[in-house]
Amino acid sequence: MSDKIELIIKNSSDFKENSYIGFKEITVNRSMFTISNSFTFPVSEDWIDFTERKIRLGADARVVVNGKTIVNGYIDETPISYDSNTFNVSYNGRDATGDFVDCSANIDEAENELDNPSPHTILKKLLEQFETTPNFPSLLASNINLRTSLSYVTPSIEKTFKLEKYGKFAITPASTVLENIQKICEKYAVLAYTDGAGLVIGGASTKPIGRLDVLESGKNILAVKSIQSNRKRYSHYYVKGRAKDGVGQESSKIIGESKEKASGSSSDLDTVRFRPLVISAPNLDTAAKCKKRADWVKDNMIAQSRIFEVTVQGWTKPNGDPWMLNEYVKFKDTHIGVEGDLLITSIVNRLTETDGSISILSLSTPKFLILPGGIQINTGGTSNMDSFNEFYSKNET
Repeated sequence: MSDKIELIIKNSSDFKENSYIGFKEITVNRSMFTISNSFTFPVSEDWIDFTERKIRLGADARVVVNGKTIVNGYIDETPISYDSNTFNVSYNGRDATGDFVDCSANIDEAENELDNPSPHTILKKLLEQFETTPNFPSLLASNINLRTSLSYVTPSIEKTFKLEKYGKFAITPASTVLENIQKICEKYAVLAYTDGAGLVIGGASTKPIGRLDVLESGKNILAVKSIQSNRKRYSHYYVKGRAKDGVGQESSKIIGESKEKASGSSSDLDTVRFRPLVISAPNLDTAAKCKKRADWVKDNMIAQSRIFEVTVQGWTKPNGDPWMLNEYVKFKDTHIGVEGDLLITSIVNRLTETDGSISILSLSTPKFLILPGGIQINTGGTSNMDSFNEFYSKNET
C-alpha cells in the first residue's frame, strides 16, 4: 500500500481545512539540528486550476503522512513561473517555529531580565508573545511547557535528575527568539527541534523495550552513504566560565590566568593534530560544569562527524507510521561491516516521478544526545556498537 501524503491548508479567508493529494514531486526536510523543518510541493498546472485550489501565501499548512503530522506551520513562499507552454508554482513552507528563527524576542525592557529562572520560565517568556497571533497553531502554543528529555526517561531517572535553575538570564531585545533558545540549549547541552506536534528541547529518546525496526543491506536498504569528516573535530576543547559570584558577563581576562575563573577541558585522543576550540560559557561558574560542557561538545562533534545516510523505499515504517526524528533503528550492513542500534537525527523525504517515494535517514550514535555528566537515559533493548567503533577506528584519517 502506498503512503497517503497530504498537504492540508487552512486559509485565513475562510478558516476551513482543505486536503490536497496527488502531488508528483515533494521534498520534506527534518532534522534535530534545526528548530524548524521545511517542505516543498512543486506543481505544474494551468492558471484556472491554480486559482481554484485557493492555496494562499501565509496559509496554515500541515504535511500529513498516513494521518500523522510531520510538519506543522505555514506556506511562506510561493514562487511562480510560466511561459507559453507551462505554468509552474511551488508551495514552500516551514514549521511555525520558523518565526522563532526570523523574529525578535519582543520583550518589554522592564521584563527582559530574569533572576534565576527555570528553562520553562524562560521559554514561556519568549513564546508567550506568539500566543496572540490568530494563525499561530494552538498545537504549538500548547506545547510551551518544556518537553525536555526528561519526558522520555524512566521514572527513576526523572525523580533523581532535575534541570537546575539557569542563573541570571537577560533577553536582548535585538536578538531573535532562536538566539535566546540556543542559550538554553548551550547551558543544558541539549537540542531544540520540532516533531510535528510542537517544540522539543532535549536529548536522546528512550530506547523502546523490544524489537526495533531493522534496516539491513540486501533487504530493505536501497543505498548507504558513510559520511566521515574531521573538519569539526578538535584535539582540545576548552570551556571558559566565570567567577562563581559573578553576574554572568564574560571576563576580559583569559580563563586560567586567574584562579577565580571557572574553566574545564576535554581532549579527543583520535585527533592527532593540535586543533583547539575555545568555548565561552559565562553562565557556568564551576570547573565541574565547564568540564561537563567540554565533554558534551566533544562527543557531539565526534558523533556528527561519523554519520550513515541510509536510503529506503517509502516514507513510512513497516507498521505504516512515518519515520520520525529521535527514534532508534537496528542498522545491519554487511558491506561495511557495521551493526548496531542507531538514532535517526535527520530525515529527507522525497517523492519524484522517477524514483517514487524514498526516505534518506541520517543515523548516528546516541552518545552526543546523552545529557551531561554521563547520565544514561536509554532503557531496554540491546546494542553492540563494537563493530561501529571498529569500522571508524579503521577509517580514521
